[in-house]
Amino acid sequence: MKKILIFGAGFLAGVVTGTVVTVLCYDHQKKKKEKELSEKPDGVYSDHIVTTDVDEMRHFYIQGLRDLGINVWDVDEDGEYDNNFEEEDRQASIVNPIEDDEEPEEEESDSYPVEPNPEPYEIPDHAYGTREFYDSETLMYYKGDSQMTDANYEFVIDWQQHVGNIEDRLNKEDKDEIYIRNEVEQTDYQILIYADSYAHAIEGEEPLGDMAD
Repeated sequence: MKKILIFGAGFLAGVVTGTVVTVLCYDHQKKKKEKELSEKPDGVYSDHIVTTDVDEMRHFYIQGLRDLGINVWDVDEDGEYDNNFEEEDRQASIVNPIEDDEEPEEEESDSYPVEPNPEPYEIPDHAYGTREFYDSETLMYYKGDSQMTDANYEFVIDWQQHVGNIEDRLNKEDKDEIYIRNEVEQTDYQILIYADSYAHAIEGEEPLGDMAD
């Protein structure tokens, strides 16, 4: 009987000791946890993890775009509208990921060269000789015999292909000069206009009326 009591007393002492140790360990862990939380910035708790699925993230992204003032709507894989968005808010943009086997269309570039104007045209005097990489030439037109020469008084054959078919315009022109741009040739032409004939002004021939006298 004595041995049984001793055993019972030892067992009871072990239980009490274990309980005390457990309580002390729990209290220690609790204080350690409180200390860790107190050292973290406000609002940061590792125990509070927010999880979301793909659809929620998709809606969050689209709503963010709408909050920025971008008009969007959402469609599913079948091209159906997402009913989570109001009908009047569905404007001209579609948020839909590009399939892996699809390539985005290349945007048209504004850097393509502009085709030159095929027809010569008149320009103001202040624009003459101002275009980069363009040549400048002087021509002389004589109304008396409708002759066109270069600056060396050499006849210009088929001068219309350089400055256009403007013979009637030149014969009626009151100004002493006009300016023509030929984009195909990349040349600006200054045309000096004379009322006299080439034969009289350059070759010294007398007008027929004077010879008759």
